[in-house]
Amino acid sequence: QLMTELQSAERDLLNEKREVEKFANQVVVLEREKGELRGELAALQRESIEQQETRLQAESPRTTSLKQRNLVETVRHKNKHITQLLMDIETMEKENNVLKLKVVGL
Repeated sequence: QLMTELQSAERDLLNEKREVEKFANQVVVLEREKGELRGELAALQRESIEQQETRLQAESPRTTSLKQRNLVETVRHKNKHITQLLMDIETMEKENNVLKLKVVGL
């Protein structure tokens, strides 16, 4: 019976180890995506600023104001999306750490 319990514990440990590895791989992917999204955000912000400057020089104040508000809203929306993705990444990292602690505890 002790042998059966030991084998069962080893199987459980192996399953948890696989799960931790899966989560670790997901964290790596999410970290890469986070970096890419931050780069995209910076590029979008630069592009937005450049477009605003160009339009400010060429368009009427009323049209410029409307387009500027639209651009600001677009950037705000993308920032919210990126923030949500970052929060998801942090949640996955926390879950990964909990699973690592469980594996170490076994």
